[in-house]
Amino acid sequence: MTKKTILNIVIFLFVTGGIYLYTIYDNALTPPLSSATKTQEPLAPDFSYTPLFLTAQKMQSLSDHKGKAIFLHFWATWCPPCIVEFPDLIKLASNIPENFIILAVAKQDREEDINRFLAKLGRPLPDNFIITLDDHNHISKTLYDVDKLPETFLISTDFSILQKITGPQDNWSAPSWIQKIKRYISRNSAS
Repeated sequence: MTKKTILNIVIFLFVTGGIYLYTIYDNALTPPLSSATKTQEPLAPDFSYTPLFLTAQKMQSLSDHKGKAIFLHFWATWCPPCIVEFPDLIKLASNIPENFIILAVAKQDREEDINRFLAKLGRPLPDNFIITLDDHNHISKTLYDVDKLPETFLISTDFSILQKITGPQDNWSAPSWIQKIKRYISRNSAS
């Protein structure tokens, strides 16, 4: 390897590591929205989308999922931390099959790239895992003000935004996340 190649690799690793550390640090400073009282929690903006990879690719809206806890996840195939945590999201959806969906919104991505990524991943998506595109950043930027990827919103069964999580997580399918999401599901089922 030439010195220039080694230098480029070191610079790439330094920049990628810096971005990763910044998102973790920034996420630690963002208080969870769930600490607010029920009347203070903002409602999730509704939007329409076309799901990819379903036999009936008809237009749907976020409000079609009212009564379910929604894990609104912004990601991209060109985002290294997004790719790393994606298999864990599939496990999470598999672990909570009822009254829960993951809506993975691919920001500035192409369907062909998503197809290639899923084929390489080699895992089927559970029925409660939906992928859609956000070609023009309407959902991500205009409605949810997403600046960094990955970014996730936990939305309750009554459409309250309970928590915004910026940056990658170590283990979405960990028991602590599963318990937290099940609490969000039961929170409104009882009322």
